[in-house]
Amino acid sequence: MITEKFIQAERVNTLNGKAKYVLDAKELFVEQLAQKIYEKEGFMSLWSENDYWWTIFSLLFWDVIFAKIDGAWTPEFGEFPSQYQDIPQDFFSDKFYETRKSLFDNKIKELSHSDIKQRLENSYKENFQRPCRPIENWHKFSIEELLVAVEKIENDRLLKIMERLAKDFNNNRAGMPDLFVYSENDCFFAEVKGEKDKISKRQILWHSFLSDELDFKVEIFMVNKNEKQSNAKTKSKQVKISFGKSTSKKREEAIAFIKKQPTFKQFRGNGDDIYSATFDVCDIENLYAVLDCTSGWKSQKIEVDGETLKSTNLRDSLYCFRQKEKEKKSMDYCLTNEWDGKKNKFQCRNFYFRELENDFWDNYGYVNTQKEEWIFDKKAIQKEVEKQINRLSLCPLFNEEQILSLVQNIPETINPKTNNKWGFIDNNRNIWFWKNQKWHSQWSDDSFPGVSMMIGVKKLEKNDIQYSSSYKISTSKNVDELADESVDIGKKDWYKTWWGILLIIFSIIILFKIL
Repeated sequence: MITEKFIQAERVNTLNGKAKYVLDAKELFVEQLAQKIYEKEGFMSLWSENDYWWTIFSLLFWDVIFAKIDGAWTPEFGEFPSQYQDIPQDFFSDKFYETRKSLFDNKIKELSHSDIKQRLENSYKENFQRPCRPIENWHKFSIEELLVAVEKIENDRLLKIMERLAKDFNNNRAGMPDLFVYSENDCFFAEVKGEKDKISKRQILWHSFLSDELDFKVEIFMVNKNEKQSNAKTKSKQVKISFGKSTSKKREEAIAFIKKQPTFKQFRGNGDDIYSATFDVCDIENLYAVLDCTSGWKSQKIEVDGETLKSTNLRDSLYCFRQKEKEKKSMDYCLTNEWDGKKNKFQCRNFYFRELENDFWDNYGYVNTQKEEWIFDKKAIQKEVEKQINRLSLCPLFNEEQILSLVQNIPETINPKTNNKWGFIDNNRNIWFWKNQKWHSQWSDDSFPGVSMMIGVKKLEKNDIQYSSSYKISTSKNVDELADESVDIGKKDWYKTWWGILLIIFSIIILFKIL
């Protein structure tokens, strides 16, 4: 449940730019103001923000985070963790969780059957002051403060918070509410906002996760704002449904149901009684109840912003949102694919555009064989995107801006010979990439058949290159490293350059002085 709290307080501008507010003759930051007001209401609170939860996560999963996995640490640098490697090398990548998924799964099961309070205390004593990047300041939270969340939150809910951090620490490390508020028998989260503050996208995702999936109360504490200025609630469309005469057996049921709605209206039209009500699309089950009762009726009419829609179009637009609500999932549901649970770049699992999703373009453009480049058909791409946006526009969680930003980043052309992060797709769906002034094939040793046999382009992945028998590479290299390699094999070695020669001479002079 997400609630809102509106407070008025005198604002005092300070020299460092961060505003303060007056309460009981004291000047307080906005978070401190909220803490004092909650204290007056009988609650205690921690100004936790993000690093409080980073610390708990690091302590409970220390051995998983610092597991000595190949590629995650450098043995030559000594201990792990240490001041030279205080974090796994893949910590901020998708591979961090993927590589350790089994370890995280096992640790979560272990902790769910353990005394987490004791585990946290032990880890704190064993690891205090050891280098660990997520714990920026070991003195910011005492062990007593860290134990508050463990004592107030049930194990399964606490571990769900930890799991969300583990799955995508790079994106999920930010956005946690400012305060953790608690009393003897209750606890909730509070997001504190001053006059000019807005709720970020990452905060919205955390609020959704905590409220929708874990059933926490998340209170948006707003200072010197009113309801019109709030951006805490999801903005959604209003759908007007009306119906008249019908021979359906469900007609009386439909009339009885729609009369219970607060927006119910009845009027005469074309000689018949017309019954109507307006629904917020977030009121999804009541909306579907009317749709189901009046399904197939000739007199059924659906309007959104004055535009008449078919029932099938409305259902298609809201199907995914309804599934999310039924399963009581957070907005993370929208960000992942239904078939594999991985993140999708559209932030919508119901948006389909294969070429854009996979960076595999054998459509919406053509290969210019003379210039040896792929030319995008921007008009066709825009038309398809607009079609998809119109289809999903009624979903209150649909992020149109995310889709449009992806389209804007599509270049006019791609030449795989000069942009070696891309390769050609030939008529047999084989991938060809340009390295060391030569075309190499993904699977075949055959010579390059010519640009006239190319039908598209694909953004290269590690697998596209590492299996090439004509271009042997180390599987430990990533695609970005390969893409940054110079294609000029005639480039001189460093010691043959003028600055290399000067460096050698300088080193010899220093050596003679030492001797």
